[in-house]
Amino acid sequence: MRKKEPPVFEEITARRINVVNEDGTVQVVISGKDRAPDWSIDCARFKRLKAAGMIFYNEEGCECGGLQFSGVKGESVEARASWPLTAIRTTR
Repeated sequence: MRKKEPPVFEEITARRINVVNEDGTVQVVISGKDRAPDWSIDCARFKRLKAAGMIFYNEEGCECGGLQFSGVKGESVEARASWPLTAIRTTR
């Protein structure tokens, strides 16, 4: 029996993509700011300042790092942008 080829897409539009293991454990979340997940530090959930980016999780489903992008244009001409890269060391 021939293995079915995975679909190929020219373009995908999504608000959030969850990459999971075979057992369903989330490993990576890619999202826009409105669908960004809350922080998960030592597997405890906390509210996060929402920004678009990628969040990485360990095998237990606890957040272990990420990359987020945000930009704000205020009332003045000045604009601000940030793109922090984080790595979280857990106590587990």
